[in-house]
Amino acid sequence: MQEKNFLSITNIHFIHANDYKDTIEILLQKLESRNLQIPMEDILKMILEREDLMPTSIGYGIAIPHTSLSIEGKEPIVEIGILENAVNWFSFDKIFIKLVILVLYNKNEKSRFYEFIGLLNGVLKDKQKRKILFHSAEVAEIYDILRL
Repeated sequence: MQEKNFLSITNIHFIHANDYKDTIEILLQKLESRNLQIPMEDILKMILEREDLMPTSIGYGIAIPHTSLSIEGKEPIVEIGILENAVNWFSFDKIFIKLVILVLYNKNEKSRFYEFIGLLNGVLKDKQKRKILFHSAEVAEIYDILRL
């Protein structure tokens, strides 16, 4: 399968957060340089409304907060946070979250979002890869695993 380049090494961050809201805010701050033409406060509100409907934790210590936007481009915009301290994300398996993959996608390109999630699922269901993601101190190593 052709590499899709959904991710850049510069979009992976080691972060310290107090809770899931703080985590989302920190990752959105990392996005500010991309000039999305939508205020970050509006994006935060949309993501938190989505979290209120149903937490985006998928189990195994992973959460994928996301929202659709009126943005340019077909590819999802991705920021990844590796948390120094796991946070409660109200996960069904009760495991606190260590890996957060924030995704913003063009509301007219849902198929690209679903393709990204499908590719990501193939990586994240691998227990050994998850272990490396949670314990690595190297952005390059994390990038090599998550590069889709």
